[in-house]
Amino acid sequence: MKKRLYKTADLAPLIQSAQSTFVEYYTVETEKTDESFDEKKPYGIEVVKNQIIDGSTYREIKRVEAIGGNTEEIERLLDILHRNIVTPITVKEILSDLSATKTVV
Repeated sequence: MKKRLYKTADLAPLIQSAQSTFVEYYTVETEKTDESFDEKKPYGIEVVKNQIIDGSTYREIKRVEAIGGNTEEIERLLDILHRNIVTPITVKEILSDLSATKTVV
C-alpha cells in the first residue's frame, strides 16, 4: 500500500484551543499484492486527526480503500473533505452522503 499526504487542516483556531490539533488527508493506493486490491478501484483515502496534549500525541485514523479509479477522483473527494474539515469519526457518513447525492465517488 502506498500512502501520500494530500493536504493538512489546522483545527486549533476553530476549536479555540492552545493544544495543537490538525487533520491530515492522504491518498492511498492499494497494490496488486494487497489482499484488498480492486482492479477497477485501486485508490482510497485515509484521514488522520492528530491532537497533541501535554506533549503526548493522540491519533484517530480512518482508512477507506477501493473507492476510486484514479487519483483525480480521489483528490476531488479529498478537497471536499479538507474544505469541510471532516474528521476520521465522520468520514464514512460523509462518503455515504456524497455517494447518495452523486457528488463524488
